[in-house]
Amino acid sequence: MERRRITARAIQPISIHQWVFETFWLYRAVEPKTGESFFWEFSHLDSLCSERYLQYLSEAYPNQMHLMQVDRSGAHTAVELHAPDNIILLFQLPYAPQLNSIERFWRWLKDRLVWQLWF
Repeated sequence: MERRRITARAIQPISIHQWVFETFWLYRAVEPKTGESFFWEFSHLDSLCSERYLQYLSEAYPNQMHLMQVDRSGAHTAVELHAPDNIILLFQLPYAPQLNSIERFWRWLKDRLVWQLWF
């Protein structure tokens, strides 16, 4: 995103500034009864990372069957995405993020981070 520098009134900006952001994606599964969770950090969101995360989850809990509720993003619905045998993906209704409990966690986390970082 390219923006001009902020300057005092009637002073022309002398350069263009490019904001640089570093981002990462946290993949998370939560066991609703106990709150136990499994996180993994990736540099981006796509079906390859989603499949890798499912593999890591499967390896971390090999003797358990996992039913995961996921949204219908391209990373979750791609044809090339193959879930391990002990993971079943349950796709939620389209355009219904309120049905996905992890969305409430992300909202809570973002609200807390905003207060810590900017206020």
